[in-house]
Amino acid sequence: MSQANPAQPRILIVDDEPAVSSILHDLLCETYECSVVGSAREALSLLKSRSYNLVLSDIRMPEMTGLEMIPFVLESSPDTVVVMISGEQTIESAVEAMRAGAFDYIVKPFDSRYVETSVSRALQHHYLLVTKRRYARDMEELVERRTAERDRLASHDALTGLPNRAFFEGRLAQALTTAARESRPLAVMLLGIDRLKPVNETLGYVAGDALLRDIAGRLSGEMGGSDTIAHWGGTEFALLLTDVRRTEDVVGVTQKIKEVLAPPFAYEGHDLYITASAGITMYPHDGHDGDALLKNAGTARYRARGQGGNNYEFYTAEMNVRAVERLLLEAGLRRALERGEFLLHYQPLIDTSTRKIVGLEALVRWRHPERGLVSPADFIPLAEESGLILPLGEWVLRAACTQARAWQDAGFGPLPVAVNLSARQFRQRDLPEFVARVLKETGLRPEYLNLELTESCVMEDAAFAVETLGALQSKGVGVSVDDFGTGYSSLSYLKRLPIDSLKIDRSFVSDAANNDEDAAIVSAIVMLARTLRLEVIAEGVETEEQLSLLRRLGCEKAQGYLFSRPLPAEELETLLRSKKTL
Repeated sequence: MSQANPAQPRILIVDDEPAVSSILHDLLCETYECSVVGSAREALSLLKSRSYNLVLSDIRMPEMTGLEMIPFVLESSPDTVVVMISGEQTIESAVEAMRAGAFDYIVKPFDSRYVETSVSRALQHHYLLVTKRRYARDMEELVERRTAERDRLASHDALTGLPNRAFFEGRLAQALTTAARESRPLAVMLLGIDRLKPVNETLGYVAGDALLRDIAGRLSGEMGGSDTIAHWGGTEFALLLTDVRRTEDVVGVTQKIKEVLAPPFAYEGHDLYITASAGITMYPHDGHDGDALLKNAGTARYRARGQGGNNYEFYTAEMNVRAVERLLLEAGLRRALERGEFLLHYQPLIDTSTRKIVGLEALVRWRHPERGLVSPADFIPLAEESGLILPLGEWVLRAACTQARAWQDAGFGPLPVAVNLSARQFRQRDLPEFVARVLKETGLRPEYLNLELTESCVMEDAAFAVETLGALQSKGVGVSVDDFGTGYSSLSYLKRLPIDSLKIDRSFVSDAANNDEDAAIVSAIVMLARTLRLEVIAEGVETEEQLSLLRRLGCEKAQGYLFSRPLPAEELETLLRSKKTL
């Protein structure tokens, strides 16, 4: 046996003729680490304790032939390459060796150059086998890591690291099943942070995001082992309390929350003081399913915030006074689609330089048979809560695409139409496929459809948003972030979002001409959009002064009552036919 060198490939020579083994050993030992045995059984015994890159074996040997040995070698060491040696110089012998699993076939008497070439090729093949196996193993590990990360992102909020809404709803369903079986109560709390907007406006959204993370950290540190806290979205957190027996137990939790939020939060030298409003509902007293409990908790939270914040409210029957009216409205809302009571109005999108119409936004209206036109502010939140926003949103998308294609066919030009998506619609996993199906059915090309989502909706689950928005863009559909500046965008996520435009919220535009702070915010959003190569659109433009400022700041497009209110399709068609600037 040659002197071992860890860097050298290892070769096992198997032959019952010492003269043959000696020739091969002398030929190869200067380049490779060589071992010699006289039988197949010795070789298999040695392979149990040592690994070899290559086995050079005679075919014909007593007890066990080289061909019979090959399967055992490959079973114990799949990456080991086997080359057969034989004095039979026939094609049939070579084919038999290859079928048995040999990589190559060397005949006696040896040609040293052929032996060296065959050994070199066999070792190269061994290297490829090892590389492929290592690559396959690495890829499998990578897939496992990515799958674990994807699963985590699917159930956790990217901003705070807490469980997200979907996770909370699933956990609540499980807890209700257990509570019903064991006949014990539980509590659901929706906690809203009071007045986070001034932090965003004064210190920026990076500060707001950092503050939300710190709040999440403090709150999660106070949770019991059987309780659950989730980032519900925006400035809201949801708490599931399973270890409670009386309302006093829940009151104790609210006191702990007040205490843990009382110390100031530090951010770059600033002390930030935070309060929260909580709405609480109890099972089974207030409801028996998750949706009802969450709805009740939300109702109670609104009441707590309406009383000045830094407060908590339990859901009570008295809160149902307005809820009865909402139920009646909801009943009408459920029939409205069947009765064709919905219609679309269209608000023009204007080029700020030419004041020509360059696009349209579709806005849904409800013509109630008794109340007349119901404000979207009254029925959209109700549709969102009840789940009716999904069929309503589908109708809006299909109707808007159908109308846009009809206007194109009528010769009014290829004006893109924008359609708002609700948070529930956006969370639908098949949204990109549904949009593509509607476009195909209506014949509208995807570049003439733009989908608008609110900033808070997009940032609720940034990882999911990146995936879904990317899928929409890949189908050729435009994507806009609506009401930009009012949410809680993290720039690190915003630059990753596959979007095409930002729409500046009307709250900044309305006073921008007279308020330096609002003008600075508008200017910052325009500069941000330019940096990210995004189009920027201003909403709620009502005066020439506002338009003039937007032009100076470089805002390319705008919409608002200065140009036109939202119009029914017939009136909008008349406006388009006139071809006048606005």
